[in-house]
Amino acid sequence: MLSELFADSDDEGASSGGRCRAIWVADQEFILGIAEDDSNDNKKSLFATYIWSGAIQLAKTLVAYRHCVENYSVLEFGAAAGLPSLMCTRLGAKTVCSSDYPSKSVIEVLKQNIVRNEVPYVSTQHHVVEHIWGEDPAPLLAPTGGCRYDVILAAECLWKHESHDSLVTSILNTIRPEGLRMEVTR
Repeated sequence: MLSELFADSDDEGASSGGRCRAIWVADQEFILGIAEDDSNDNKKSLFATYIWSGAIQLAKTLVAYRHCVENYSVLEFGAAAGLPSLMCTRLGAKTVCSSDYPSKSVIEVLKQNIVRNEVPYVSTQHHVVEHIWGEDPAPLLAPTGGCRYDVILAAECLWKHESHDSLVTSILNTIRPEGLRMEVTR
């Protein structure tokens, strides 16, 4: 299924060297670049070279529950291409922060995807922040003036078992006590 979305023969190159494809969620089209080199400092894959089914499902769920993000602050962990974050922007979230590991290619493609999918009539503030799970949350909280987020999103982030505690630490350090957490995984 992913090979149909990202066939090598006719990929349109994004300026970062990544692939670019149209993805439809509900009635909305997103043009998303995908990082080709997503390795971290240890040269291990961050699994950010695809748009995973969990991200697509989470974006669909957000459409069905738009009232959970409209006019709220939203933080996405492990954003990769940023599809759920971009959907939140289109659904009228007050502030959106897309975060991922500080891999230059992943962060650059994520920033390009935000620009590529801007909607002129939406006033959402959309930010990209590099973050290693479990580390200082202050940069993540900067877009909200130091306030914690109303909604936390994470799609397909449970693949690395040794990182679970660190992810939970980051979630607990960035979400309001009465906030909403949405996780989609396979």
